[in-house]
Amino acid sequence: MFHLTRYRYVFFAISGAVIVPGLLALLAFGLNLGIDFTGGTTVDLRFQQPSANVKVDDLTTVFQKAGATDVATFASTDLGATGTGSITGSQFLYITFSRPIGTNLEAEVVKRLGDAKLKLPKATKVDTEYSAPIGGKQQLGLIVFKFDTALKPADLKTIQTALKNLPDTDLPPSVTGNGTTTAPAAPSATTGPSAATVTLGPTSFNGSTSVTITAGQSVTFDNSRGGTHNLVTGTGGTFSQAAGAPGQLGATGLPLTPGDVTPVTFPSAGTYHITCTFHPSMQLTVTVKAAPKATAAAGSAATPAATATPSASSTSSGSGTTFPVSVKTTELGANNQTYEVNTQTDLVETPEATGNKASLTTILATLQQKYGAVYVEQKSTVGAAVAGETATKAIGAVALAAAAILIYIAIAFRHVGSFKLSFRFGASAIIALLHDAIVVLGLWAIFGKVFNFKVDTLFLTAVLTVIGFSVHDTIVVFDRIRENLGRRTSEPFVQVVDTSLIQTLSRSLNTSMTVLFVLSAEALFGGASIREFVLALLIGIASGTFSSIFNASMILAVWQTGEYRDWFGGRRRRAFRQPAKAERSTQAAGLRV
Repeated sequence: MFHLTRYRYVFFAISGAVIVPGLLALLAFGLNLGIDFTGGTTVDLRFQQPSANVKVDDLTTVFQKAGATDVATFASTDLGATGTGSITGSQFLYITFSRPIGTNLEAEVVKRLGDAKLKLPKATKVDTEYSAPIGGKQQLGLIVFKFDTALKPADLKTIQTALKNLPDTDLPPSVTGNGTTTAPAAPSATTGPSAATVTLGPTSFNGSTSVTITAGQSVTFDNSRGGTHNLVTGTGGTFSQAAGAPGQLGATGLPLTPGDVTPVTFPSAGTYHITCTFHPSMQLTVTVKAAPKATAAAGSAATPAATATPSASSTSSGSGTTFPVSVKTTELGANNQTYEVNTQTDLVETPEATGNKASLTTILATLQQKYGAVYVEQKSTVGAAVAGETATKAIGAVALAAAAILIYIAIAFRHVGSFKLSFRFGASAIIALLHDAIVVLGLWAIFGKVFNFKVDTLFLTAVLTVIGFSVHDTIVVFDRIRENLGRRTSEPFVQVVDTSLIQTLSRSLNTSMTVLFVLSAEALFGGASIREFVLALLIGIASGTFSSIFNASMILAVWQTGEYRDWFGGRRRRAFRQPAKAERSTQAAGLRV
């Protein structure tokens, strides 16, 4: 019989050659943690342009230039609901407007396209990009619809006809904060115009508004729960007060303490854009006050204070300010891919961003200029606190799994002769699975440094899967050892281990090789978004197959025979000892879990 245990130190040396470089890389570089453990933002984008025109590297560059760090971009083809076919690009309709739009126009467009008389496929509005002005430049409004079936050129003409003669639009929500603007009150004959008030929050964590200022007017920020605010110069005038002094605003904004009231007087006229970063449930009121005027004649019409973002072409009514708008383009989608962008920077939906933040609004404007219609399918943000909690739970999950496996194996193998031996079975399995986890983690530390591989929750899933697979394979070998201990009571323990390994070797290799073949195909031909996950599984399961056969059983044999004492200069014992008489009698009685 071929004695595998004779080569136990060769197998240990092979494991050491793989583990030691990984451990050194872990100590030197650490793991390249993804946004699940560090915090950041994931954005899914869809473009109207064909996929051949949209380059993944270009998207990465746009995000990086906007201040986003550690950017990774993936493109994936969308499958249908049944998974049997892909969603075609022409199921998407991109409607762009001549100016930023409000919610009333959005509702009107949805109503018109849902008219049964048009005989169009069922449509679902998937996104509206209100596109507030950025950097003094007027951006376009955009509504995207997804239809149940692909649209035809004739359908597009029907839609264009239905969208003629649209009503005036109200202000975009990003301008009005919570979607409403308080109309100015009637002017006073003695005190001049009363204040125009714009309330931001508490329905959003970030908001902005624009106000037109005349010389001598002031803005008061009244915040009840804390946050930050920032003033950005718009189309006219300048504002150059230094940041940091009480009651003053600068380029980076100032924090507001609860109940703080910060007045700022503007030295010149102009349109100013105000951005606010909210704390949860924050309520921030921005009040524009005009300088008192001399007594006016009774009944005279004094000019009211400015409301949010007025325009020369706007009309004012009792319901608020409205603007003429028209459809600029109606285009069918030519791209059925979703572009996932991951960054460890917090992407905020305001034109200005400070600290570890970047403006998603500015990024979308840049992409719009480069590629045309683009919208955000999905955006998810992981905060630093949540990321830290995820990391803690990940470590706890691995530790809990190892403890549960140890207890289970110790109980399941309780009839092998003694509790000490059953514990050794469990501990040997744990050492083998830790070997597999360290192999994957160590290689990922190297790959993270060389190839920028990330450690995220998907990677954690791969590690836990590897642990489960490794223990499963180890238990198959250990169970055969347990059976043979009852049948071969006169044979040395090491010989029983050798026999059991030979008997289970073909099964273990066949089972593992079929899995490895499938994973290899996935790694070579699968999508980029799952390639790192598949590679972690491939490496881990290959390591698990090796450790189950050539490590776990060898560790058990060295431990049971006491040969490990030779490593520390202890009393030498025979590696191929006969079982003790009491042990043989227990084994002969029959071993059953």
